[in-house]
Amino acid sequence: MTARTVCFLWASAAPREIEPLIAAVVEVFEAFEEKPARMFVTASKVKQTAYHAARFATAVRGEETLRVTVKGAGDARVLVSLHLRDDPEYAKYVDHRHVELIAPTTAPDDSRLIRFLTAACATYPVAHGGIMRAATVYHAGAEARVIGSSEVEDATDRRIGFDAMNAPRALDKLRRLYPVTIIGPDIWAKLPPIPDVEPRPKVEDLGNCKMLTCWPELVDVHDLQFLLGTRELRRWLWPFTIQNPADDPDEVDHRLRWAELLPW
Repeated sequence: MTARTVCFLWASAAPREIEPLIAAVVEVFEAFEEKPARMFVTASKVKQTAYHAARFATAVRGEETLRVTVKGAGDARVLVSLHLRDDPEYAKYVDHRHVELIAPTTAPDDSRLIRFLTAACATYPVAHGGIMRAATVYHAGAEARVIGSSEVEDATDRRIGFDAMNAPRALDKLRRLYPVTIIGPDIWAKLPPIPDVEPRPKVEDLGNCKMLTCWPELVDVHDLQFLLGTRELRRWLWPFTIQNPADDPDEVDHRLRWAELLPW
């Protein structure tokens, strides 16, 4: 299967505005030259229907709509999923409040991604998020939605499983360092100054969030060169994460030694 770029945001509440999200979804499909083909509208149950611009706008505005997902045809190159409203029964589960964009593999500073994320960050109270390269669409969905999948390898499934069990903590803790890490204002206010490391991450505003570009290309979060090149950054961030054992800096260093990338 084809690798994908996945962007995700986790929010502490439903969006403050709806209309900008409609425009952002239409724009990102146009930007990637992908024709939206299918919609999945979640209310009391999930309904699948063919995409139509007016039908999409009506679904997003509908007070009973909890989530809308739009994707292209077949092995879709682009997928966007928006949390819109809380179901009182599930309001305590932060992982239900995710915004997800799956797109073709691209660069970390691709303006098509950044425009979409800027619109989303202006609308949602964002806790955190990330951008990375995923091996398949199944890996992309697992990372954004913290859902298990028989289509991903065991190590990834275990890592995602820990994230899922600890999702309630992810309102005031980050999950991990991503090649591009998005940090909401509440968590950013708690962080100490960024250490003086090379390469130094590029820090930019993304709405009221901070976007840290920590690696020159999008890779998997456990890509060995990424892990090697971000050792100090990951140690800096570790106390402010949910502390998934797969991301433990000492454990990662052990793996790097076995890969002969660090001395014993």
